[in-house]
Amino acid sequence: MITTKTIERTAIQSWTPHSYQATNSPSGIVSSETVDKTAQLHLLTPESQKEMRNGTIPDLTKFCHDLMDLEVKGATNITPVEFSDVFDSVKKFNQVDMSRFLNNPETNHVLLRNSFLKVVLIHWPAGRWSGVHGHPNGGGMFKVIKGSLKELRYNSADPRELLTTCIYKNGSKAFIDDRLAFHNVGNPFKGSAVTLHAYLLN
Repeated sequence: MITTKTIERTAIQSWTPHSYQATNSPSGIVSSETVDKTAQLHLLTPESQKEMRNGTIPDLTKFCHDLMDLEVKGATNITPVEFSDVFDSVKKFNQVDMSRFLNNPETNHVLLRNSFLKVVLIHWPAGRWSGVHGHPNGGGMFKVIKGSLKELRYNSADPRELLTTCIYKNGSKAFIDDRLAFHNVGNPFKGSAVTLHAYLLN
């Protein structure tokens, strides 16, 4: 019997790194014209595909594929720490892409979600906070693409207990999972912030 997970795995295995032609964009944007249609269909969410085509969010197709490629290459017991090099490939968005993204009324954009991984691009207007929450199933990594964020980490056994406070500036990366702490992330600063997140789901 063919399951959803089987379809995902088949789609994931159908691409190769040579399916892409890099551009000169500072954000690492690539042309999606040569991406296998089946793989793309079962990788990116329909909403993110539409927004990337319309230019309302930057094209992060290659970033998502590169993260999933870690799974395809047979890495066992993978942790989000191993996402670090892929996150390093996204330096910043070009001025046009950033302007369009910040003007998008939607602030949370799920780029990818399947049995293995969830990738989210978030705009944090000044004053926005996430609320205290955890990240089970292996946790996740995030990177600040623009601006600065503040993170409050709490004891996962007693979320009333504050453990530490961190400030992440442009280019910073952080790892979080429930073994370390719960956290609350927000933007208490004047300007907007943008972050890119990847979470393991199994």
